Amino acid sequence: MKVSVDDLRRLRLFEDAQEDDLRQIAELIVRREYPEQTVIFWEGSEGRELFFVERGEVIISRRLRGRVEHVLARLGPGTFFGEVALLTDGVHRATAQTAEPTSVLVIDGTAVLRIIEDTPQAAARFFLHLARELSLRLVDANDKIREAVMWGLDATHFQEMEQEQ
Repeated sequence: MKVSVDDLRRLRLFEDAQEDDLRQIAELIVRREYPEQTVIFWEGSEGRELFFVERGEVIISRRLRGRVEHVLARLGPGTFFGEVALLTDGVHRATAQTAEPTSVLVIDGTAVLRIIEDTPQAAARFFLHLARELSLRLVDANDKIREAVMWGLDATHFQEMEQEQ
């Protein structure tokens, strides 16, 4: 099924793009459907695609040790993933798996370069929204790290040991 301008408007990264730009961008994006509990990509695999959740839910996780996974995020409609591999060295740092039947819109690295060349204003707005979303994710990650450190300090009774000295 072809991706429409309306499909793109539902995504935060394209919400204020111009109609003409969206028409061009829609031509570069494909829709993929995945059944429940399907791996979209594995941690460590190569890829240069950005995925937008259109419908359903995607679980992003990292392997801790053996078969133990740590869930980093559960992403629903309007969110995106795969940006780390797209913007860096092409290696996925986490596994993406569907939690339920899921539809994603996908744009590959070559298409992103075309957007930059063909529609620079749309590309600028796209990357501004991308930077904002990534900044919010960084703030969230920092909060989680702080909580983990505080938990570790509490678990080791660090403050009590400090007061005894």
